[in-house]
Amino acid sequence: MPNPIIQIKAMGESFDKGHIYTLAENGTNKTRQNNAIVNGDGTDLSNTDALKGRAKRKTITQSMMLKLIDIAKENGEPELEKAYWNTYYCQQEIITADGKLYGKYCKNRFCTLCCSIRKAEMINKYYPELKKWKEPYFLTLTVKSCTAQKLNLYIKKFNTLAENGTNKTRQNNAIVNGDGTDLSNTDALKGRAKRKTITQSMMLKLIDIAKENGEPELEKAYWNTYYCQQEIITADGKLYGKYCKNRFCTLCCSIRKAEMINKYYPELKKWKEPYFLTLTVKSCTAQKLNLYIKKFNIGFRRITAKYRKKYQRGRGKLLVGVRSLECNFNPKYRTYNPHFHVITKDRETAEILLKEWLKLWTPKHAKKPAQNLQKVHDLEKGLIEIIKYGSKIFTEPDLKKRAKETDTTQIYAKALDTILTAMKGKRIFDRFGFNIPKSAVIRRPQAKLLSNFKEWEYNPKIGDWENTTTAEVLTGYKAPSHLQAILDNNINTNYK
Repeated sequence: MPNPIIQIKAMGESFDKGHIYTLAENGTNKTRQNNAIVNGDGTDLSNTDALKGRAKRKTITQSMMLKLIDIAKENGEPELEKAYWNTYYCQQEIITADGKLYGKYCKNRFCTLCCSIRKAEMINKYYPELKKWKEPYFLTLTVKSCTAQKLNLYIKKFNTLAENGTNKTRQNNAIVNGDGTDLSNTDALKGRAKRKTITQSMMLKLIDIAKENGEPELEKAYWNTYYCQQEIITADGKLYGKYCKNRFCTLCCSIRKAEMINKYYPELKKWKEPYFLTLTVKSCTAQKLNLYIKKFNIGFRRITAKYRKKYQRGRGKLLVGVRSLECNFNPKYRTYNPHFHVITKDRETAEILLKEWLKLWTPKHAKKPAQNLQKVHDLEKGLIEIIKYGSKIFTEPDLKKRAKETDTTQIYAKALDTILTAMKGKRIFDRFGFNIPKSAVIRRPQAKLLSNFKEWEYNPKIGDWENTTTAEVLTGYKAPSHLQAILDNNINTNYK
């Protein structure tokens, strides 16, 4: 019998104690936990001194990083703050098996754990060559000490390879994934810049809220979204960049929306008489939202499973459709309204779902007049409605109709964080009663090598991407005054 794989979580400020998870503890047959993929040769567990040294470095590093994170935040350095967080979580979770220890490394140069490994690698790499030198000498080159303001300039002067015109072959090429975005569509590019502007403003508020609530995982996810499409590349009339793929990122949601339409619309348009159904319950408080969403998903699965079994036994109708979970916030009463948007194949399916839904809840929680059933007249528009992400950023949907800086539209950041926390790990969009043909599965483009390209970096001060060499702007987008006023003054971090 092979040795068990043990996962160990380090003791840090966010944990009351260390945890060891093993299959034997609960006897549950968790297939996904029976295997683990690791990289590298691992560290020998028999070397107790080395393991104690590792624990010592981890202790020092975590204490230091918490201080550096506060400094980076105070100095307005989000990129450095993110790097410090990555180092804080370096080797946070490790695996031991067959007398070896494995874990993920942040690879930051200021991480004491990673530096000890890098030091050993460098010795192994260079020592065999250096020991051939007959008479090596040690030389230290320095200059007069400088102030903090001049340190960056001094270090740039120390490294003069680029200034002397050295040919850096590694910078002549770039590897990108996907087909890219067409640069000729200026409206789409300006829309991207607008979404990036809104997202960055929102994420900074959500990061503060996550930190205040002691949610490091969510904070890290918000930082990833903050940097989504931060640096992009253009070449051959196309735009390429890295995406965070978080469901609350407006940049990624627009791409996911297009993919979902392409995936499901060809199948849904075969339905002769589709119906749109909204299933809801009485609004709840923030404390009950997570429980309500769990009940929503369990209840809906129970209904579809019931009728699937009836259909398989030849005694009922197969329910066919797609559904999405959404939640709104009411700032007046400070309540949350989770609800399902459903598109069904026909009216009978919608009526069955409505009848069964009302059976699941008492009349106090769900009433028939609060539900909505109507025929779909524009299928594509209806599909777009249900595949959008599960929360509205702006509390008033008529943002486009308003153009005054005195706009009362509010963004309730704490409420949005509550919704995102409750929906974390939950399936927001799902189909039932049918499968997508394999031919409709989206093709994943291959990576390609670019040799002639331009690099751009997003500048939040102008709300656009700037060329890293010429300072040229990419889209020419300028946030309307009313939108900028909302982002500057109307992001509410008190209501929850």
